[in-house]
Amino acid sequence: MSELFKFFRSKQPKEQDEEIFGMIEVATAVLLIEMARADFHQDDFEDKKITELLEVHFNLSHGEAQSLFEEGQKKADDAVSLHEFTRTLHTKLTQIEKEK
Repeated sequence: MSELFKFFRSKQPKEQDEEIFGMIEVATAVLLIEMARADFHQDDFEDKKITELLEVHFNLSHGEAQSLFEEGQKKADDAVSLHEFTRTLHTKLTQIEKEK
């Protein structure tokens, strides 16, 4: 029985330091994606524009921006509420950063 407990204890989730993108980047991507979905019609033009915005704003390569977009889509699909993403931006950004 103790071997079973050792097994589950050894399977700890990855540290947040190992995440590729930070909470602000992911929250931004999710909220942009949700805005594109607001009219129930998300097309390739909107996806490309969001990727471009992420690339420019966060100074990412095209591949990194595409990965961030994909992670944002996955998080948006899995989200029950947008509160965690809006809260992240509210608590992590300064007033000046929010105005940008």
